[in-house]
Amino acid sequence: MRKGLLFLAPFALVAGLHVACGGGGERPRFDPAPGSDAGLTNTFDDDPIDASIDAQGCSESKTEILQVPIVIEFAVDESGSMDGSGSSDKWGAARDALLAAFEDMNKSGDKAMFVGLLRWSTDVGNKVAPGPIADPNHYASLVSTIDTTKAGGGSTYMNKALTAAYQAVEQFTSPAGFVKDDVRRAVVLVSDGAPLESEKPTNETLAQTKLGGAPPKGPVVTFAVGIGPFPSPSTSTYDPAFMSRMAIAGGTAPPDCSPTSLNPAGLCHFQITPAGTDNTSAKQALVEAINKIRALTASCEFSFTTTANTNLGDVKVEVTDKDGNKTSIPKDDENGWSFDDPANPTKVILHGDACSATSGTLSGRVDVIIGCKGAN
Repeated sequence: MRKGLLFLAPFALVAGLHVACGGGGERPRFDPAPGSDAGLTNTFDDDPIDASIDAQGCSESKTEILQVPIVIEFAVDESGSMDGSGSSDKWGAARDALLAAFEDMNKSGDKAMFVGLLRWSTDVGNKVAPGPIADPNHYASLVSTIDTTKAGGGSTYMNKALTAAYQAVEQFTSPAGFVKDDVRRAVVLVSDGAPLESEKPTNETLAQTKLGGAPPKGPVVTFAVGIGPFPSPSTSTYDPAFMSRMAIAGGTAPPDCSPTSLNPAGLCHFQITPAGTDNTSAKQALVEAINKIRALTASCEFSFTTTANTNLGDVKVEVTDKDGNKTSIPKDDENGWSFDDPANPTKVILHGDACSATSGTLSGRVDVIIGCKGAN
């Protein structure tokens, strides 16, 4: 009989925190307190508990699981050029893509995902501070803010939007039940235009400064999603090279990318090129970009505390994808898992291929089972 403790990755589809101790009866389960948005609690529910658990000391060595919050602020351009019809309806594509993404995040039930939204053009318009995407009321606020037929109109004053978005994620503090001073913060800039030439270096410097910010408010990474023609003609206000430089400054550019690439796949930002007779292709590309951003913000570090009865020599890490397929992750410093400090571990860290696998497991989960001394 294997005894141990199990916890889930921050991006997981969380149904409850199971304690892998006990015999043939139902296992005790940690569940969120009713009405709470503070993550997982350390309260047993009413499931029957095998009496052998207490005899083995397993219930006395339960690991306290503190999830790392992920905070994302979407800054969506609603300037006049975002409006249109057919293939030029960039606002409709952005709106529909965000509605689809918000719905999926809400259904995943991930209590460690906090999402905010602001619309901007000449000024910052409607905005929602980051909140728990799993909360029905907060989800409704996000939906009502983005779900409009037309963009608000105006010019592309990007610096105001970025400043407001960075402030929104920096002001977020971890609720009870989460790691206190370890927050993953990100801003997602969505735009079909560019600021004045004189303001472009200012925005790039701002993104770079926020990337270098010190905890607890920093660092903040910046993703850039550009919607516009590629290659961009000289008559267009859209500047894909600038959007790529924003991704570089914000620390989200992939290796070997280039702002001057002639291939959209080689750019440093997420390039969305409208095409066709409607916005279907642009919407799908935006959904894929947002899903990739969600995966990239997922943490590959899982915090825990120990007691005298925790058996750190008995650890199992397993990834389950959305279809229920399970993959065991070996202990390996390059392409598996390791402790942050072998002498005094407080985290399980995934490396290389293992981290990449979990980062791509949207609506899936990671299980980490830590054994108990005296288990058999």
